[in-house]
Amino acid sequence: MSEPFATMFVFAGNNGSGKSTIRNLIVKRDFTIETILADSWVKIIDSYLQNKNADQE
Repeated sequence: MSEPFATMFVFAGNNGSGKSTIRNLIVKRDFTIETILADSWVKIIDSYLQNKNADQE
């Protein structure tokens, strides 16, 4: 019996380059998928750093 395995797909590119289109095609094949949006992480990290700097002043 084979062990289950995980596969990670990473798509990077400019706006409008087709990243979401490829993601949607993968979802249609019944894969469970988690999406991490880099723009969201940039906002979270930026907010954290601003709060950290404000606390140090």
